[in-house]
Amino acid sequence: MHDIHNPTVDMVKTVVVPALIADGYKFAALPDVPSIARALGNSANAGNQPPPPAGSCSSSTLGKSVAAATCVQSRNDQKWYVCENGDWNAIDDGDDAACTGQKFPLH
Repeated sequence: MHDIHNPTVDMVKTVVVPALIADGYKFAALPDVPSIARALGNSANAGNQPPPPAGSCSSSTLGKSVAAATCVQSRNDQKWYVCENGDWNAIDDGDDAACTGQKFPLH
């Protein structure tokens, strides 16, 4: 959708949002979403921090970048992922041999 076209804006306000609310969806301001709030908190200090090291991965679950070999359990699907060469790869569990760095399980 393109918000530069008035018919689209009107349709979202009068059709799409009411239909989603009727289906039980709830809306929140972006700063109220925990992962966004963490990212915004980290971005406030971004100018004072060095860039992430090569091969690191950005984690929306943690709201920060992590080093290679770090394993994170995703809030999205509760599966485990390992940071390898700057990309997230699915693994069986947090005890995978690829997890030589920190581990961040969901609590």
